[in-house]
Amino acid sequence: MTKFVLVPGAWLGAWAWKRVVPFLVKGGNEAYPVTLTGMGERVHLASKDVGMETAIQDVLNVIKYNDIDDFVLVGHSFAGKVAAAVADRASEKVKRVLYRTRSAPRG
Repeated sequence: MTKFVLVPGAWLGAWAWKRVVPFLVKGGNEAYPVTLTGMGERVHLASKDVGMETAIQDVLNVIKYNDIDDFVLVGHSFAGKVAAAVADRASEKVKRVLYRTRSAPRG
């Protein structure tokens, strides 16, 4: 079993992973999709005080409060920067970091 922390790109929320999560879970894995403060369904929390550090802390908090260890961190597009910082700060917990820079082809 592998644990995945899934961080969507700018303006997206955890819902962006709704087609991926069932496949991961069906394969016996755990999935933790994240919505960053000020993005997606949390857009109402956007302010001049919300920035990269807030996004990094959002992911670190998901890891901490779900007691996630030895996991794969996935960052999509903008979240690649977030994933890189999280991997640096939680290096003892991250097994692998995956970066996805664009959407998969449809069809």
